[in-house]
Amino acid sequence: MEHFISDIPLICSHMYHLHEDSSNRHRDCRFITILRGKIILTLNNRKYLLEKDNTLYIPCDQTYHVEVLNAAILLCVCFHPLFLLETIGFDYKYIVYNSSAEHIDTARAFNQQIASLAAISLQQAEPNKLLVRARAYSLLDSISRTCIVVPDSDLLLGEKQHAKLLQLQHYISNNYQHSLSLSETAGILDYTPQYLSNFIKKNLHITFADYVNQIRSEAAILYLKYTEEPPVRIAGLCGFSNITMFEKTFLDIHHMKLTEYIRSLSTQPLDDKLIEVTDFSLSLNYLYTYMNYTENVSTFSNSAKIRKVSVNGTRTSELDSNWNVLINVGKASDFIRPSFRQHLTRMQQDIFFHYGRFTECMSLSVIHNSKEGVTYDFSKIFDVTDFLLSIHLKPFIDIDNKPFDIYRVDPEAWNDYRTFADVEHYDSFLLEILPPFLNACVSRYGFDELCTWKFELWRRYNPDQTSLEPAAKYVSRFQEIASIFKNVDSNLCLGGPGFNSFQDSSNFAQILSGFQGKEYCPDFISAYFFPFVHSTPSPAPHSVSYRVTSSVNDMAMKISELNHIIAQYHFENRPFYITEYTSYMLSNNYINDSSYPATYILSQSIENYGKVNGLGYWLASDASLDHKISASPFFGGNGLFSRDGICKPSYYAFSLLKGLGQYLVSQGDNYIVTATEDGHIQVLIYYHSSIIEQHSVTDPQGENLLYYPHSAFEEQLPLDFQIDLKQLHPGHYNVKEISLDLNHGNVLNIWGEFDFINNIRPEDILYMRQLSRPSIHIRLEEVEDYITLHTTLNPNEAKLFELELYYQKGDSYVYPRSAIYKNKQQNDTYNQY
Repeated sequence: MEHFISDIPLICSHMYHLHEDSSNRHRDCRFITILRGKIILTLNNRKYLLEKDNTLYIPCDQTYHVEVLNAAILLCVCFHPLFLLETIGFDYKYIVYNSSAEHIDTARAFNQQIASLAAISLQQAEPNKLLVRARAYSLLDSISRTCIVVPDSDLLLGEKQHAKLLQLQHYISNNYQHSLSLSETAGILDYTPQYLSNFIKKNLHITFADYVNQIRSEAAILYLKYTEEPPVRIAGLCGFSNITMFEKTFLDIHHMKLTEYIRSLSTQPLDDKLIEVTDFSLSLNYLYTYMNYTENVSTFSNSAKIRKVSVNGTRTSELDSNWNVLINVGKASDFIRPSFRQHLTRMQQDIFFHYGRFTECMSLSVIHNSKEGVTYDFSKIFDVTDFLLSIHLKPFIDIDNKPFDIYRVDPEAWNDYRTFADVEHYDSFLLEILPPFLNACVSRYGFDELCTWKFELWRRYNPDQTSLEPAAKYVSRFQEIASIFKNVDSNLCLGGPGFNSFQDSSNFAQILSGFQGKEYCPDFISAYFFPFVHSTPSPAPHSVSYRVTSSVNDMAMKISELNHIIAQYHFENRPFYITEYTSYMLSNNYINDSSYPATYILSQSIENYGKVNGLGYWLASDASLDHKISASPFFGGNGLFSRDGICKPSYYAFSLLKGLGQYLVSQGDNYIVTATEDGHIQVLIYYHSSIIEQHSVTDPQGENLLYYPHSAFEEQLPLDFQIDLKQLHPGHYNVKEISLDLNHGNVLNIWGEFDFINNIRPEDILYMRQLSRPSIHIRLEEVEDYITLHTTLNPNEAKLFELELYYQKGDSYVYPRSAIYKNKQQNDTYNQY
């Protein structure tokens, strides 16, 4: 139906955010589906309570009021009234649909048809018009069969008479555009002209010609209201012989001149106060997540990034993981909290890191001056190290006085950092306390154990990280500290310089060059990376102004740059650690509670594999962070756990990494394939998004990010990923899919189901812990030589496939007793035993 001019699309779909009450009126006919949240919609003085998955039909030109009970996301599938007229005739006037009044299976099937049409028409590029039409006709077929509620007629007709009347109305409403005569119509309906004329007069109380003109006039009004077609053309489109006949008929029926009616239309305002989601990928994300729409995105033209990978499953090399080497656990003083210790204990049980890095250790030392001399009390420090060792976490101690609170955005939350500013006082304190501390450690733990610990000395910077300690000063300070360590035992491990990635790499080169010819050099090289750079100088002492970096590859680029400098100054034989990194430097931002940090962890861990010996994520638990909203269970902390011990998506990122095998099979953009000695295969696929620049740490939080965390990210298409694993050992494989997405393992989304209430009861916290888990699906698949794995990921989602090889014993499949790689060094192949 392309023969008329109109600014209303024939078929379209829109997604809306709704978090405030509004009144609206639209020129199209629309089905509104609630994807998330709850509203009360008032239409024709009737109120409808609409929740997730509820769909309601809104006729064109009907004003409706929306009262928001909790923030909602709406999908609107819209039809031009004339398209409905052409498709289902004047029955379009009698469409009535409220899914809450339907059987659940009927409502679910109808919603899937709506989602199917929306998935096509929401495309960013020009949609496939034929496919849009095909899905629209399918939906309208369901509408015509289930959603047409014709009001009871005042006419007292028998069953046969009623059938005749419907037949007549159907024929005229489908042919009013053409010339219609009484005799021709009677012949087609198999009546005599006299019978048809008498039938119409008796039942409709008008003549045949008047009835046809009523239908034509009703269609003409749609053209006048919803198109820009001139009246003379509308007359022809609606079957009038000329404009004069159109004007006369209009006056006779509506008792108003055609020109007067046209003028009245221009005075009718339209209200539209809904906030449309214009991000294409975000709209599709909502559609697939909240409507559980299952059709593959890749079938839609230009609707997904498509990646196909072929992997030879027999090529393996030893996998030397970097992601579980160390984890930052916060401040030494945090260990006084039982909940904090519980979080670390569970973390070690589920994931297992080798080193726990903590700060402000030396502040727990107590010095007693008496007549008998000076004594030292390290019991508080040993309480920390004893606990770490009890959960098999080696201490990684930052001995400098770096202020912990650089990771907070609220200026009022800054500590009194006079100790930090008074570096001479701290240096004299450190030189005094280190020898007795190390000797006490030897006495308590022994030389062999102490030599497995790691100590780090950072290069100093001011709190807003704009000024560095001179390189020569740091090297000199390192020499003093290192001499104390090496005098206790030459095998004690002291590293540095904790290079600040905000600074130019020339600063890193200055440090390493300063060690040339010195007695002591770092036993390991350390740096830290946060994906932000300074946007403008900060004149105030605690004013931090950053912007996000432009690329998710910046960390890999920086590491490569630093590795080049390390090799240049001949430190490549020493371990290189990123001792701190995170997706978002400061707390107090709700995207830290979303799945964004999870895919950031996966991307950095996998893309920097082999380039660095260890990556230390910041931070283990939000219990290390204080926040002014004490009642809120989530406040944008960058920990793996919430303060209440709920696992966040970032926690499950490490769980997915733990699921990888001991051997590397293949690695590339968005994926890694590993294997185990017993013939099992693991495929980890992830899709990370970029933050838009406006969400820098200077504007970290807000209601919009709480309700719509996706608005913080760049527009990205879904990722359609297919991987062919070839040369597998034949047999039956147990294929397990572990998915981390918006609805599974994403505690921020679960909190949204609680309407983001702050005062969560203990039983609700327990419930959230149970819900906040990735989904698992398992199937048994027979493999001869290869298997194809296929998935579609939205931005900031990940999936782990675990393929476990079984062998058949009788009628059952048994876990293999031994399936090892044979002649791995010679031909990199493996066979099952």
